[in-house]
Amino acid sequence: MSVFQLQEWWSVKVTQDATEEFDMSCFCIGNADNAFPISNKIVVGSQAGVLRMYHPTKPNYRIEDLVLEELLGSPILQVSLGRFIPGSELLGVAVLHPRELVVYEVLPQAVKDDRVSYYTLRKVYAHDLGVEGKHFTAFNMTFGAFGGVRGRDMILVQSMDGKLQIFEQSAHAFTRQLADCLLPGPITYVPKIDAFVTVNYAGQAECYRYQVLASSQSETVERRAESKSNGESKNGGDGTTNSFGIRAVRNTVCEWTTNIGDAARQLLLGSFLVNEHGVVVNSGPANELLILCEKSLFLVKAETGGIIQQRRIDRSDPSCACLVPFVAELPNGQTTTAHNFLMADQDGTIQVYQGFHLVWAARLPAPPVYMTVSAFGGQRGLVVTIDDTGYLTISYLGTKPPVQAVLSQVRDLDYDKIDEEHRALLQIIRDSQSDQKHESQDRLLMKCQLPKTFEVDASSSATIAAAAGIPRSAWVTFPANSIHGGNGQEPLVKVTVRLYVTYTGAQAANQVSIVVSTPRHVHCHPSSVVLDKVTGARSTPTVVKLTFYALKSAVGTSMDVTITASYQSTKGEPGIVTHALELPFFLAVRPKAPTKAAPVKLILDTEYPAVPLTELFADVLYAFQETGMDVSDVLGGNAAQALAFQTHTPVYKIDTTTTDRLAAALKAVNILDRLATAANNAAADDHGASSASDATWTSSAAATTAALETPMPLPETTTTAGNPIVSILVSKNAGRYRVQSDSYAALALVCVELEKRLALKLATSPNTNLPAMSPTSKTKQEADPHATAAAASYVFYQEALPTEDFFVYVHEHLLLRQAVWLKAQVLQDRATQYRMIEKRLLVRFKDKNPTALHGLDVMLQDTYQQILALADEIEAMQRTIVALRHEIEAFAKLLVTLIALKCRLSVPDRLALQAHLCPDLRDGSDQGWEETVTASLAHLLKTSLSRSGHKDGASSSSSSSSAQMSATTLDMPKTIDSLRKNLLLGTNSLYRGEASPNGTRYRT
Repeated sequence: MSVFQLQEWWSVKVTQDATEEFDMSCFCIGNADNAFPISNKIVVGSQAGVLRMYHPTKPNYRIEDLVLEELLGSPILQVSLGRFIPGSELLGVAVLHPRELVVYEVLPQAVKDDRVSYYTLRKVYAHDLGVEGKHFTAFNMTFGAFGGVRGRDMILVQSMDGKLQIFEQSAHAFTRQLADCLLPGPITYVPKIDAFVTVNYAGQAECYRYQVLASSQSETVERRAESKSNGESKNGGDGTTNSFGIRAVRNTVCEWTTNIGDAARQLLLGSFLVNEHGVVVNSGPANELLILCEKSLFLVKAETGGIIQQRRIDRSDPSCACLVPFVAELPNGQTTTAHNFLMADQDGTIQVYQGFHLVWAARLPAPPVYMTVSAFGGQRGLVVTIDDTGYLTISYLGTKPPVQAVLSQVRDLDYDKIDEEHRALLQIIRDSQSDQKHESQDRLLMKCQLPKTFEVDASSSATIAAAAGIPRSAWVTFPANSIHGGNGQEPLVKVTVRLYVTYTGAQAANQVSIVVSTPRHVHCHPSSVVLDKVTGARSTPTVVKLTFYALKSAVGTSMDVTITASYQSTKGEPGIVTHALELPFFLAVRPKAPTKAAPVKLILDTEYPAVPLTELFADVLYAFQETGMDVSDVLGGNAAQALAFQTHTPVYKIDTTTTDRLAAALKAVNILDRLATAANNAAADDHGASSASDATWTSSAAATTAALETPMPLPETTTTAGNPIVSILVSKNAGRYRVQSDSYAALALVCVELEKRLALKLATSPNTNLPAMSPTSKTKQEADPHATAAAASYVFYQEALPTEDFFVYVHEHLLLRQAVWLKAQVLQDRATQYRMIEKRLLVRFKDKNPTALHGLDVMLQDTYQQILALADEIEAMQRTIVALRHEIEAFAKLLVTLIALKCRLSVPDRLALQAHLCPDLRDGSDQGWEETVTASLAHLLKTSLSRSGHKDGASSSSSSSSAQMSATTLDMPKTIDSLRKNLLLGTNSLYRGEASPNGTRYRT
């Protein structure tokens, strides 16, 4: 690999069409328009059939450089410049198509300021290849003064099956078939011996003289139709006529054959052997043949076929090569033209050879398919390349020429600048030798623009929901008194967030993948976005529109959204960034008239005057006012003191009556004994013991029947009475806020949002610059300075924690899980019974002397119906368990907020407690909520909330119980006693101020 780069002089992207391709043969350079003085033009043909001609005269491409572009209607296989025009020595352009050879003359049309603006093509003549244009698919062609003719060039076209068809300008001369030709190879004409050299599929270079081909069995004769039908053939001394009347040339007519043992890519004719003094070793013009193969490079004598030199190409596969003529001295003192050559590799390296010695190497951005050296704009020695995508480049070797004259005066050295540069280089060397990885300063940045109102779409709600992947049962639409869509349907509740993505690097970040994680009651479309690249250098940010839809399939716990983006930097290093986003609160609720009484109440206290609710929730009221809802009419005249919100999701009515009914049903089938037996059998299986015990509950038919016939009561939802309404009532005399509703799960989102808005409002109010502190918080701060953050809360909770109500929810959830486990065991027993009955029926049906079924068919049908009923019952119970777990998670988050306000916990402590009490469990997980939280609280009590503190307690307790905890599996508990005990111990420890979930010690 070379560190030198070819310097670009002129370049252009020939086409923007990715399907248009170019190869080695679709390119030639010369005075195509026969202009005087002579100036080179570049003729490019594509396999899409487009012929273009460029005339570069100055550095950098200009639109005037494209002087010809014409669609020929057929793929272009090769273009060549030669004396092809009859009766003239002017140059013509020969274009080879798969079934046709056409010769054009390039004619100038518009001349302005001694420069031709554009050219046109005039078709001089055309030849249909093969026998009447059939049975011939062209591969390549070569041209020259075959037979020693003067003043004109003849053309030889080679087909895919080895046919050679020779044209003498506008006339067809003859056609020959090479014997044993399976695949064609490159072919060239050697004027010195008037012969053609090609390389066949077997890796053999063959030479055929033109006169021998022309005189072999005289001219080609086409067979008559009668001869074809009779299968006749003509035989001769040195050729055989095939079924189409084409003479096949035998191997005996070859001038010479050389085995090179490799597939050839290109043939170049020239004089390459020059000694160290610049004297040509072999005299005579163009008497050596350079054969470029896939892995080798051969230099062969054109007259005899003897191999002069051979070079193995080990580093990379070659792409193409070209000649570089120069004036050399003959041994007799005269001068002649010799050739160096350039070879391009597949990795874009250009190698310069003199003789067979590598003298220079440089790199191109992409490997070329064709390369030559020519002169443009008075500059000689320019390297012209084109790649397979059509990127045409004119380059030169060496460095860029100086743009200013060299100063005659020598400036004084700036030693300070030299020292600074020296230190910078030393730092680079240290960083490269250091084992530590320094993170790149170039990173992806994301910023969101939140809307202030809803997005109302006039399209059909069904169409929008289907495109976003939202089931109809989860739709949330605007109420009847709000704005409607243009089709008469109520539009969906949604907002659109603009995500601005930028990159701080100088170039661009590639393969950017953005994933959006939302809470359960919100759906995002699209949830993932893939960007090919994000440009840097302070360019315009890339905008991604994310639409968030409200859902009624799950209880809302928060409005937090996490956006994660993975990307590749300009250096190829992977990177990941996250962006936290809080959606507008009005997406999860809608304003309603407050209720005066409710079974569930919570009171939040502040030590400041009450803030009007219309001021706290002004953004929510404004958003619904914009939709057409008369908010003042809905809320009434006392909205500043009493305000209510209705959630989108119905909740379950959980009370002690429902829980007692379900517990009694499970007790009737001895669920605790069955769980213990199943746990013992599982433990025996883990230790390799047999579990085939008669004491298992499935062996008892009476127990199975009792479990099958026992109905499991499920809790009812609030769907019939409407979704729950959460009311907020403000005290007139003090800063007290009462939040009430029918369910604690419905209270969670509104209560957390109210506490957050109150804290923000009071913190930014000019009358509350310093937070007021209660006597309890003052004592705590004087005892320990770490209590400052905990005491700086503006909102607090003084009543008893609703832990007993929380345990009712958890107990109901655990009982439902046990009921599902019980029904699953019965379903497994019925499935086993079904297979056994089925086997017995099959045996009786296959018996030659069948006996009576004795009711097996009736038993099979009854078992099948029981299996269907059990499956439907389990599915309904599982849906209830998932919805109830969502409500427990909402209740748990509400409980964390109340504990934090009651115990004056800081933000890190609140997050630590939330991590232990609110695990992130996905739907369908085998691990249950009860055992997860029980183990998490037990670990918290042994570490952060222990009497020895986080550091000591964690080390001592973990060392003693690490082996036990690693071997313990989290099985479904029988009761919630352990969970109740751990939660009450933790809350009491926090209330006494002994420690915090984050490990901070308040007291010694």
